[in-house]
Amino acid sequence: MGAASLFLNAGDIFEIAAQIERNGARFYREAAATVSDPESASELKKLAAMEDDHELMFLEMKKDLIADDGDVEWFLEDDDSVLYLQSFAKGQIFDLTR
Repeated sequence: MGAASLFLNAGDIFEIAAQIERNGARFYREAAATVSDPESASELKKLAAMEDDHELMFLEMKKDLIADDGDVEWFLEDDDSVLYLQSFAKGQIFDLTR
């Protein structure tokens, strides 16, 4: 595969991170709904809440960075890096299709 070129800005990176956290929260909530053990369901719900907190943290970081430095573009030429970020945001880490 040849090298791909992509421009990402800091806001894009933080939005990808926030999307990963949204995917994780959804995954844990769906998992909690499928288990019969109340203790396991409770733990999964706690993990979902932690993901919610992480999402808010990334969105706050995005807001602070853009307010401080503007939305600086970063150039990524390595196609593996681009594919990795895209797969994260699309739910490859927290597979929501199962």
